[in-house]
Amino acid sequence: MHEFRHYWAQGIPVVVTHIQMQGTWDPAYFIKAHGEKKVTVINCETGKTKPIFVANFFKMFIEAVGKADGIWKLKDWPPTSEFAAMFPDLFADFENSIPFPELTRLDGVLNFAVHFPWNGIVPDLGPKGYNALGSVQDDCHSGSTCLHLDVTDALNILLWAANLEDGKAGHAVWDLFSPDDLPKLREFCWKTVGFKGPGDPVYS
Repeated sequence: MHEFRHYWAQGIPVVVTHIQMQGTWDPAYFIKAHGEKKVTVINCETGKTKPIFVANFFKMFIEAVGKADGIWKLKDWPPTSEFAAMFPDLFADFENSIPFPELTRLDGVLNFAVHFPWNGIVPDLGPKGYNALGSVQDDCHSGSTCLHLDVTDALNILLWAANLEDGKAGHAVWDLFSPDDLPKLREFCWKTVGFKGPGDPVYS
């Protein structure tokens, strides 16, 4: 904990490996348990949305990268307020498996949000499910998440990834920037990308 807090205080991302989750949280589970539910997915490159059954999305989800008709994502499903009710096993497993529980659990004694007054406005702390098809790593495709600024520190756990087309293990890529880089990022978006607004390019 001491070493983690040393880096955390400096805003340095920390990677923790070998987190032991109890369940098997793969596409087959969601197809079996929630396949008949209808949800909305978003095309990460065009912004187009379409309704789809959970089973159909996760069948598409397990295909090799590049074979689907776009980079589709099922974002924040279910909504945070429903996560524990819809996924009680996953919620309990998540809470019991995350590292540095004193800080990261929703009831962690060092989690600042736990000590908000009962009638205070607490930020949305999750957990959330984020499921997206793989992106092609070239200059012609986008990732599945736009540039943004989180209002709180975040903990992300990669539960499953499809193999790549060459058979290698799948993975997630997070591009993280220091808060000190915000002016440079805004300048890059305005001058190089050609962002015209409205609003702040980091949030848009």
